[in-house]
Amino acid sequence: MHCDGSSFPIPEADAGDWIKTPSGCEQIIARIHYEPTVLQRYLSIETESGNVLYIDGSHKLPLNGVVMDAKNVAVGDLVDTVHGPERVQRVDSSVEIGIHNVATYSNYYYVDNIAVTSITSALGMGGIEDFIFEKAMLPYFYVRHMLGIPWTSPGVGPISLPWVCMTLPSGIGILTVFIVEWINLLVVSQRAQCGALFVLAYLFITRAANVKTPTSKKDKNL
Repeated sequence: MHCDGSSFPIPEADAGDWIKTPSGCEQIIARIHYEPTVLQRYLSIETESGNVLYIDGSHKLPLNGVVMDAKNVAVGDLVDTVHGPERVQRVDSSVEIGIHNVATYSNYYYVDNIAVTSITSALGMGGIEDFIFEKAMLPYFYVRHMLGIPWTSPGVGPISLPWVCMTLPSGIGILTVFIVEWINLLVVSQRAQCGALFVLAYLFITRAANVKTPTSKKDKNL
């Protein structure tokens, strides 16, 4: 949702765009997921005013005043909307195409007029996962955004991060996410490629400068 209240498709959202959030008008600091061709089963949550949200069951949103996984929603629950709290009048599920998620610094944004967070519980770490995302990932996304090298979404690079996350233990998976994301970034970002070449050149030069010229036998006897 644009800051003026007009809607636009979430696949078009990208880092740097200004959108309306529960905290006001904010910039998207990272496009966390962009996989427009992937099939995914979603919950469809319809409110009493007719707003319909399609959301993965592991995605978190404010529910009855508490942030919870969407899979816990039930008819009669309260969700936050741009017009205030509304009751859920229908919950269903369907298979849809595309996986999309963005991050704002407040960690909240609106989808189809309903407030959601940027957090999912895909790694199965519960509150630890929430803490890591809010205290480490969001600031990291922000710094990357300010440096002009925003997070590279799955679907943009050659390696799928969700596949990595789902096939590795949580601790190893988190580390691998960073490694794979930088591989994807190096493939798709000219700025990152230039930065990597600069680092490699710097390491080569400093290593060459530290190589001592072999001394002669005569020098050793001085």
